[in-house]
Amino acid sequence: MAPALDHHAGPDGPIHCNEVLLIGRVSAVLEPRQLPSGDVLACFRLVVARPAAARGPGEHGARVDVLDCQASRAGLRRTVARLQPGEAVEVHGALRRRFFQAGGRPASRHEIEISAMRRLGHPAGRREAGSGQPSREVPRTAAAARG
Repeated sequence: MAPALDHHAGPDGPIHCNEVLLIGRVSAVLEPRQLPSGDVLACFRLVVARPAAARGPGEHGARVDVLDCQASRAGLRRTVARLQPGEAVEVHGALRRRFFQAGGRPASRHEIEISAMRRLGHPAGRREAGSGQPSREVPRTAAAARG
């Protein structure tokens, strides 16, 4: 069972928090997406297994969640461009709802906006040339918290 969260109150009530930590495998690296502002996003899909306990007794629902992730910072875009399907990664970020037009109608979707990521492993038999260690773009505080 997960520990109880300690919700400290600020002067305006409870402090809000939008932090996401995911560990899963890359299912697909998508084409870079250019926003109307000119910003470019590097995108990929992450498959995260659901623990059996999270599905409940006798539940035969989804065994994985497939989440769209995107990176806007240049260093993270370069890391995403080098990802391979099947590679395990750890992603830190925030859940975002994006609004856009599709077929002339308003639409929205949820994505993970990446603030840091760490490559955990390569598909069997495929390592990048000159890459002895996984990419390490996780903030020191997040790495220390995992202890």
